[in-house]
Amino acid sequence: MIDQFIPAVLHAVLSFGAQNQYNTALSMQMFPLHGTPAGAVDLFAGATVLCILVASVLFFFFLLWLLTLVDLMRSDFLVPTNKITWLILLLFLPPLGVVLYWIIGSKQKIESPDPSGDVDTSYRGRRSD
Repeated sequence: MIDQFIPAVLHAVLSFGAQNQYNTALSMQMFPLHGTPAGAVDLFAGATVLCILVASVLFFFFLLWLLTLVDLMRSDFLVPTNKITWLILLLFLPPLGVVLYWIIGSKQKIESPDPSGDVDTSYRGRRSD
């Protein structure tokens, strides 16, 4: 049984390329990219470059969004509920939230004290009694 099956499969595979004109037209309808001209390769190369460009922009935006989330979590705000508001905005509307956070939210943060100023660092957590 296998002796009859293998030659039949080999014949079908080898004769697949030898199609008549009707089968070729039918296959062009089913598989429109089969037998494309050489200029189509340039079109697909352009599409590949476009895909890489879009992926790069999305990756850059993801990194900017992540940096914004880290900055939000490490910051203190004048109004404590602003942190939650900015977090909700960043999670549900990322593009708008990132832009607005860097424009508006940076002005709402409490400035950290300057470490080079008159800060007493001799204490360092030790008790003096």
